[in-house]
Amino acid sequence: MQGVQIFTGADDAWGGFASRYVERLRDEYGKVGIWVWGLEESDKEGRKEEQLMRKANAARTLHDISTHASLYIPISKIPQNLPKYVSLDRTSAWHTSAVLMTAIESMTLPCRIRGEDEKRTAFHDFEAALNTNSNQHIAQLGLSVLSPMVGTTRGNKLATGDPRVLNARIAHVLLEEDGLGIDSDSTSKHDLELFPGLTSGTESDRVGPRKAAHTFGQVDSHRGVSVDDTARPVPEDDEYGRKRRRIGNMPLVKRYRSSLPFEILDTFPQVFYDLPVGDTLTVHSSLSTTTNVANRVKDLQRVVNRMVGLDEREALGNGLGEIAEAYEEGWDSGSDTDNDD
Repeated sequence: MQGVQIFTGADDAWGGFASRYVERLRDEYGKVGIWVWGLEESDKEGRKEEQLMRKANAARTLHDISTHASLYIPISKIPQNLPKYVSLDRTSAWHTSAVLMTAIESMTLPCRIRGEDEKRTAFHDFEAALNTNSNQHIAQLGLSVLSPMVGTTRGNKLATGDPRVLNARIAHVLLEEDGLGIDSDSTSKHDLELFPGLTSGTESDRVGPRKAAHTFGQVDSHRGVSVDDTARPVPEDDEYGRKRRRIGNMPLVKRYRSSLPFEILDTFPQVFYDLPVGDTLTVHSSLSTTTNVANRVKDLQRVVNRMVGLDEREALGNGLGEIAEAYEEGWDSGSDTDNDD
């Protein structure tokens, strides 16, 4: 068994139940990977009082689960900013869950794909790439549906009207993944950012402009691209290379490719490119640890200071502050420093 995946509401009563459940799982399976996907409503849904109450619940869930889980991924159920190729009914759980499932299923594909040993990876490989300083257990999820499957006439026409344009875009993505001609910020940007509060105008967003997020570690999963080197990770830097990137404040990136496309099943709604059943998509998803996590945790910490009772306010607020520190640019746990001579 690679590990355990848990899906739960994070800003309601299920968050408290899941926290206790994860704690017991950790006691029972000390070294097994435990991934928790925490679903949250949009920060703008409902009245102001409801929004603050959900944030307080999300703060408790994040604080408790991230202590015991190998990886905790908060997800906004309804992305705020949608690209033109997405036709989403925000009131339909069928539509919103389809978008989330596309991202999650594609992200975990490298851990599930069958075939030669070299084509598979495991949970702990993802965790090692994301947790760059031993204290980063919270990641953000991103999704881009690049096009209908490369090589189909219908897909090329729907995406761009010109197969040459589509293939050029895919080739550009692959060049970036190979690290050719890119700067130190070699991380991927996505059309759909599913991390809560990232695009919804939270409190700290309104204070003033926020600088671009710094990425500590990232794992990419790119499916539906016909390449010779499918489903295998781009070779990692050696230990010296990893240390050099850390010293240079550069992100650690691990990427996987698979020729297996995302197929539109008969139960899947027409949310991407209005494709019919049986068509396929090229999907790019990623998990990353970035300074966006610190910004989100600080937002929740401010809500805790206003909404939570005195009996738990100090412990919860201080705990959130310690979590945020691990995602601030320039922070280092000191665990990899050399001993003095």
